[in-house]
Amino acid sequence: MPAESEVTWTGILTTLLELSLTPTPSEKSPITIGEWIVSAGTVGKGASGMVSSALNVQGKRFALKILQDGKDKERARKLQTKLETLAALSQKNNENRMLRLIEVIADDERSANRIVDVWFVQEPAAQDMLFRCLSRGCLNKGMRDEISSNVQRMSLPTRISIIIAVLAGILGATDFLNRNGWIQGNLKPVNIGIRSWTPEYKSLVLLDLDEAEESPLLGIHHHARPGTGGTIGWLASEREMTGYNELADIWSIGVMAIEMIRARHPWRRGMNPWRPSSESSQLQKQLLDMYGETFKALNKLDNQV
Repeated sequence: MPAESEVTWTGILTTLLELSLTPTPSEKSPITIGEWIVSAGTVGKGASGMVSSALNVQGKRFALKILQDGKDKERARKLQTKLETLAALSQKNNENRMLRLIEVIADDERSANRIVDVWFVQEPAAQDMLFRCLSRGCLNKGMRDEISSNVQRMSLPTRISIIIAVLAGILGATDFLNRNGWIQGNLKPVNIGIRSWTPEYKSLVLLDLDEAEESPLLGIHHHARPGTGGTIGWLASEREMTGYNELADIWSIGVMAIEMIRARHPWRRGMNPWRPSSESSQLQKQLLDMYGETFKALNKLDNQV
């Protein structure tokens, strides 16, 4: 029987391999956009559009996001400018932990029609997402041993070491953005891509920078803008209530850490507890009570490791 860690890694790598072998379109009816051939249907959804996997003529895999803008071409232009700025920042600093824009393709750039489809070609393409990993329980119960068909549970030290490595990757990429004057703005497991995962090396990438925004000047905060960004459950209270800066990203990472350690989200409701209302004050109390219980559980884990 394989060792515990080998079972864990084998299960994860098998999933990555299955994703990488997704069938390409038929030669008789290929789906081609520019020089890219779409090799899979929708594999994800970002803040601005649906994401597919695509191959170029050399067989290299890319992420292809379509932005169908039925309101105004200006929205696509603004997003393109932001993603180009972030891509230049990444390239200048040899930073490969963020999805990088390499080309923009419009269906008819000369058209006077205000409705337009725009494709953003980005790299590096991820083969899996942290969200799917958590859904499969790969950081909780381990993976199935193909020889015995038994699910091998991970020891606590093994779990914690993997979680630390994942958090280090997320924190490193986010710190790069924050140090260079940007707020990621929508950190959550579905926006964390897994490029490779082995016992020796784990490579992660931030998948969605559509909601990224420039940080305020030192000592200043952006005004709170309720309901305009982020995702309930990972959204820092200051985004909705008091005003925020890049530290709002740290709250989101903290929630992901709790998810990975406890194998569940501490706040599963779809209601926003940070809106100013009498109902929200009760929700806030419930949320803070849940976080209190979570931290007690984390302290117990710390004593066991």
